[in-house]
Amino acid sequence: MPNTTEQRRLIGEIGEWLGNGSMNMFGAPMAGKDTQGDRWVDVLNATKIGSGDIFRSVELRADLERIMKAGGILPTPDFVEIVTPHLANPDLTGPLVLSSVGRALGEEQGVLQACDASGHPIKVVPFLDIPPEVAFARRAVADRGRDDDSEAALMVRFDEFQNKTLGVIDTYDHLGLVVRIEAIADEASVFDQTVRAIHEFAQAN
Repeated sequence: MPNTTEQRRLIGEIGEWLGNGSMNMFGAPMAGKDTQGDRWVDVLNATKIGSGDIFRSVELRADLERIMKAGGILPTPDFVEIVTPHLANPDLTGPLVLSSVGRALGEEQGVLQACDASGHPIKVVPFLDIPPEVAFARRAVADRGRDDDSEAALMVRFDEFQNKTLGVIDTYDHLGLVVRIEAIADEASVFDQTVRAIHEFAQAN
């Protein structure tokens, strides 16, 4: 929860600006996307949607299950079939906090369209950035019980991030939606940095 009067004020103003819109949070593996996203869900009373969570909640084909466990990104046709309908659901209540939904280049267009269709347009894309050595150090102390947190899978995830997801970030950047945050500090400090960065972005937009 917000721990200062100023932070509460900034979050309140962000909430007014965001309305029923969406933020789609991206970041390098182990950058804290889910942790920070959960904080935003709490302070904005938002609905969280993560494509990985959706994939893990349904019965996947064996080949897709292997890709997930190895840290890979599922093929775009499967992403479109499984995830996009969730975003276009008119019964979703906003605002929405998306956790890296649409991580392969080209998927962002469908995500943008689906969010617009459901009345939750993407208004900001926070990007949490950490170097690989920090990610591997965090993996060593993390205990999330996920197959894709193994050292081998994390290497695959970084490769996928570099080769597929950075292009998505570039697209959002060209649309003027990206807010970049260095996410090396502790959880509370990163959240405070993110609040200030998004507030500044909101004031300018």
